[in-house]
Amino acid sequence: MAHRVTPLPLLLLLAPGGLGCGTKLDPGGSCPVAPAPVTFATVQQQVLSTCTPCHSAKAGNRFGAPTSVNFDTYEDAVAHASAANMDIVSGRMPPAAALAADTACTFDAWVKNRYAR
Repeated sequence: MAHRVTPLPLLLLLAPGGLGCGTKLDPGGSCPVAPAPVTFATVQQQVLSTCTPCHSAKAGNRFGAPTSVNFDTYEDAVAHASAANMDIVSGRMPPAAALAADTACTFDAWVKNRYAR
């Protein structure tokens, strides 16, 4: 009987807790580099929609978020992207519960690919 070998990266994505499964990143975890650029529209829809209830100039209650850190526009997001990325990937933001790994990695890919519009 022949045994089939599955490459390790594929096993990591399919295993419980693998990055592709929407699980949380380990503290200090890292994301793979995205094969294609992630656009701002994708980041806005998948990631920043979680941030803007507190990090928006229009937010009624910012829940302690600094008034100088907003993600309403592309320019706002780029201005704060590097610092936000460290907080998102480390699980410090959002404070109520870390983003799913695939969502955090979407933002990470956008930052690493130099903020595609």
